Amino acid sequence: PPVSVEDAEIQAALVAEEDRRLIQVRSVTAVAPLTGGTNWSRPYRLDTGGGYTLVLTQQSADYTIADLLKLAPQTFVRQGDGSYLLTENIYLNSGAKLRLANPGGLTVRLASSGNGFVSIVSFGGAITILGTRQAPTTITSWDARTGKADTDVADGRAYVRAIGGQFAMSYANVQHLGFWSGRTGGLSLTGTDRPNTGDVDGPAHLTKEQRQAAQEARQNRGTTDGQAPGNGDVLAQPSGPLVTPDSRFTVPGLSYVSGKVSQSRITGNAFGLFVSSANGITISDTTVEGSLHDGVVMHRFASSAVIERVVARGNHGDGIVLSRATQQVRVTGSTSQDNAGNGFTLSGQPLADGPSASGESIASYGANSVSTSVARDNGHYGIEILGGLDVGVQDN
Repeated sequence: PPVSVEDAEIQAALVAEEDRRLIQVRSVTAVAPLTGGTNWSRPYRLDTGGGYTLVLTQQSADYTIADLLKLAPQTFVRQGDGSYLLTENIYLNSGAKLRLANPGGLTVRLASSGNGFVSIVSFGGAITILGTRQAPTTITSWDARTGKADTDVADGRAYVRAIGGQFAMSYANVQHLGFWSGRTGGLSLTGTDRPNTGDVDGPAHLTKEQRQAAQEARQNRGTTDGQAPGNGDVLAQPSGPLVTPDSRFTVPGLSYVSGKVSQSRITGNAFGLFVSSANGITISDTTVEGSLHDGVVMHRFASSAVIERVVARGNHGDGIVLSRATQQVRVTGSTSQDNAGNGFTLSGQPLADGPSASGESIASYGANSVSTSVARDNGHYGIEILGGLDVGVQDN
């Protein structure tokens, strides 16, 4: 739908603010365990200016609904109809696991109104949303003033995002989430090409051997005042394992998200299901409908994915999109109908046509395919192919 210039500026600013908040939270959660004590090895809360963020730390067991009721008794509250209302952000630290499931069915409402919105974001953790055929799990935005899902995206809207790590969802209904960008688009599975070392990570976690070496270094510095000998910025330390690795030669790593979505319905999101920097994603037996933009979006660096028996209908953009820099994505047995744009869009064009600011390759992408699928009554093309290598279009 058309967006005014004023609304566009507001939403873009909110996306940037969310990016800043997540960087700040990630920085604090990286540094906190190094300050000592047990307070930071257990879940804790951050005041992030516009609201609170509950940080779930790594533990052996999954965090459950019962855990959230204990950890956030004022911001995760059971309602009279049996649903749960969340009024603060949740952030899963690396290794933390959150399981949203209940044998008798579960509805989690994420507060979202003109006063603000909340999100559930995992950075290297694992999110599982699990229901049953008879009692699916529902995740939706919620405006307490109207007693309905939030359908106004001009002031931002609640969303769920997995950054790296794992995501699994089956027999779930995800409704009316997200705004403006893919990463805040509703249900987003995104990796990151940010280096896994640097300022946003804080000091590195030390292994047992590194901690022991550091302790020995402090005890055996060989001076009466307890200080290592040195001159200016040059300090001596014993041989053996490096306590602080040389960051000049540390190779940045890519963090890819992996996951599986099945037997679910995604309705009314900004972008129905947005996937980028992902490897081995499987989406099956799922309906994506009524999105404000595209339905299923496989964005840059999504590879080795399978989309099968997926229905994308009534979306305001394209039904299913394989954008540039996706490769080895296979779409089978799927239906894309009544969308305002294309039924299926497959783009294998290079990210650059020469030297560029980002330094991307000029090579084309490919090995994507659409087979045994249906495109019906879409506003533009049924299937549009934009460049690429070894593109398969068969039996549609």
